[in-house]
Amino acid sequence: MAFRIATESGIIIEVDGNSAMIGGAEGCTIRLPNDDRLQPQHAMIKRVAGRWMIESEGDHLISASGSPPARVHWLKPGDTIRLSAAGPEIQFEPPATTAAQPTPVMAGSSPPTLAPTTPPPVTVATDDATRPTTTTSEKSTRQPAPWLFGSAAATLLGFLVLGTLWATGAFQREPALVT
Repeated sequence: MAFRIATESGIIIEVDGNSAMIGGAEGCTIRLPNDDRLQPQHAMIKRVAGRWMIESEGDHLISASGSPPARVHWLKPGDTIRLSAAGPEIQFEPPATTAAQPTPVMAGSSPPTLAPTTPPPVTVATDDATRPTTTTSEKSTRQPAPWLFGSAAATLLGFLVLGTLWATGAFQREPALVT
């Protein structure tokens, strides 16, 4: 999964992966050499739990899109990241996600409709034809989960055993012998 970083000088750096080290050192993924404002390994951009974040690799503070300086920031598309109080600034662009892309609709056509999740109500005539009643097309067949009752019974039994052991003094320590 690639993301892009734009530097102050207009250079676009595309990073392929879920993390990148920013700094001036030789092994950094995003290397900004000859910048005295940066540490050799200054900060790390990484994907955590489906979101992007930047974390300082030292005790210096970073700000993202005008937020107060901190060691860690969650990133949004287009965030401007200030790597130190004096700069430099970079801009973060995450990869485009296919799930967020809207479904194209042709002009003059209607958007696709989703099937209802519950069956529509059905009118059923009763003995009195003038008073119809409404009911669902299917009766609910939901049963309580058997494991739920099994775990509740096991928990209750466990508390009962522990309470009995406590009451009989099974958890009491033997007095220490002092010589």
